Amino acid sequence: MDLKDDTPYTRPIHKFMDTHKLILSNDILTPNCNFTFFRDSLNQKSMLDFFLISDNLISSLKTNIMRDDLLNLSDHLPISMTMHLDTGIVQGGGWLPPFSCCNQRT
Repeated sequence: MDLKDDTPYTRPIHKFMDTHKLILSNDILTPNCNFTFFRDSLNQKSMLDFFLISDNLISSLKTNIMRDDLLNLSDHLPISMTMHLDTGIVQGGGWLPPFSCCNQRT
C-alpha cells in the first residue's frame, strides 16, 4: 500500500494523519531510494515503510534514508531519519535554554 495513493485502504491513514497533523517524511526530504520492499526473485519493488512526522517538527528533519548499505536478511530495507531537536528545558512554566557547565543557572 503506497500512502501517496488515494484508495479505500489509505483513506483511514490519511484521515489519521490529517487529524494529528502528521506528514510523510518522504514528502519533506526525498529519500535515497524509491522503494523499501523488494522481492528480487519476482522483480518486485515498492514503497511500504514510512516515517510520519508532526508538522511542527518539519524543520528538524535532517536526513531520511533507506539503508541499503547494511547486511540485510529481510525483504524490507531498514529506514532511518535524523532530526535536530532543541534540548531546552522547561521548568516552573518557563523555558530555559540548554544547560551547560559554562551557563550556570541559579
